[in-house]
Amino acid sequence: MKIFLVLILFFLLGLQLAQAEEAHRNESAPAPEIKEDSVAGSPVKCKRCHDFGSKHILGPSLAGVFGRKAGASDYMRYSDSLKGTDFVWTEGNLRTFLRDTKTAIKELTGDEHAQTRMPPLEMSDAEIDEAIDFLKTLR
Repeated sequence: MKIFLVLILFFLLGLQLAQAEEAHRNESAPAPEIKEDSVAGSPVKCKRCHDFGSKHILGPSLAGVFGRKAGASDYMRYSDSLKGTDFVWTEGNLRTFLRDTKTAIKELTGDEHAQTRMPPLEMSDAEIDEAIDFLKTLR
């Protein structure tokens, strides 16, 4: 019985992950519901997968990300490329990453085969500036 319950839990978790990834790919899909206690003025695209406090959702919490070594929080689902890298989330590295996640991970790690689970965001330069300014405020 316990094995059955565990299998159901993994199925539901996988379903939730697939739905969130599909929402990123399909801009016409409605954004996941944003909790009322979310931080006011924060970038909406980040809220889809990240918490700004201590919780990890689909992606890691963004609290304290600015100035932290990439892949260094207690989040358990970093890609191998992020787990094994040495770069720090500076303004320049964040800008590069937010502009094009799939190309940036290769550039920032120096590994042409590097991958990230974070989908492309299609953010304007103004949105990237807003996101970086916001990330700097999170502790």
